[in-house]
Amino acid sequence: MEHFLINITSYPTVIYTTLLLIILLFWLLTVVGLFDMDILDVDIDLDTSEVGGALGVLVTLGLTGVPVTLVLSILILYSWTLCSILSLFIGHFDWDYGVLTFLLNTFILIATGALSIPLTAKTINPLRPLFRAFNQGPIQETLMGKEARVRTTKIDENSGQIECSRDGASLILNARSGSAKQYLYGETVIIIDFKEIDNMYIVVSKQEFNQ
Repeated sequence: MEHFLINITSYPTVIYTTLLLIILLFWLLTVVGLFDMDILDVDIDLDTSEVGGALGVLVTLGLTGVPVTLVLSILILYSWTLCSILSLFIGHFDWDYGVLTFLLNTFILIATGALSIPLTAKTINPLRPLFRAFNQGPIQETLMGKEARVRTTKIDENSGQIECSRDGASLILNARSGSAKQYLYGETVIIIDFKEIDNMYIVVSKQEFNQ
């Protein structure tokens, strides 16, 4: 037990241990009702060409279709598990090469994080239909004409998401502008159509809807 505690509180595992504790705290606060599950959601409904770096990798590997909070939780859990196991194994060797040891630990930190990405993608794959059924499914027709709030920086003809309430539940839906106009964060829009092929809703402003 002592070796385990030393391992998870030492570099590099301590990085993932800290992130794991933050995630556990988040879920605890969610359970008691202080946080909403979508508080950490971000708009990743973009073409790969529109994003870069780590976010582009996540989109390319298919880490979408489920709440981002869940993706991060699984990703961090995998990273922590792999890093702690590998660090514990390496720790059995009695060596101390200063900078070389630091570089090795850094490599373990990066490698386990990278390996966790495809593992997370595989894990969430069977979960996508569940969230798709909840967010789209038979509710599409009942959402026509309902008000929604823009929850991303903007909604235009290429990207965006809306937040819409139905039967007391808050639904996060992919949306696009039904005109050449942009609708900004927090603006109220009206759902007027659903494009099944693209799996997204078409919205217009209240003023346009009432004209």
